[in-house]
Amino acid sequence: MEELVECARLRVQHDTSSEAKQSFEEAITNLRRREHEEAELCMRECKITWLKEGEAPTKYFFARLKAKNAQEAMTALELESGEVIEDQDEILGEVHRYYQALYKAEEESAATLAKREEVVNMIDKRMTEEDNVALEESFWDKKSLVGKDSMGIIKLIPKNDRKHLLRNWRPITLLTMTYKIVAKL
Repeated sequence: MEELVECARLRVQHDTSSEAKQSFEEAITNLRRREHEEAELCMRECKITWLKEGEAPTKYFFARLKAKNAQEAMTALELESGEVIEDQDEILGEVHRYYQALYKAEEESAATLAKREEVVNMIDKRMTEEDNVALEESFWDKKSLVGKDSMGIIKLIPKNDRKHLLRNWRPITLLTMTYKIVAKL
């Protein structure tokens, strides 16, 4: 079909008659109609495949999941001393020590605290009075979040292929919605 359009285009370049222009426009129209029909056919085939397989777990899905988990697994860890550990409990302990030292809280000056308070006061408050009352019961009276509100899931994501070094892993924390709301206050 593309060949017919190209022939009609070349004909229009050499022959400027209305018949040549009409032939070119018809070729374009036929091409667009055919592309539309092919797209509809492809959509029907996809729908048929989905109806057959649905959202049922497939070997393909599980193979992809297994490969992703294997890629993100920390099977061995090289310490700064050069020693390599492979025991999962030892790796977990080293990860804990590493990030505890990395994110150790430092004393903040009065100026830093004042600046933080100033920034927090500039944020629009979008909480209703009822929301504030509900949060007061669990947060303001105790000055901390309790129970599941204070928990998060920490996930280490490899930054690159050099997964044997702990500095090549990036931690992210998945927090509860309550924690996120309180953080914006």
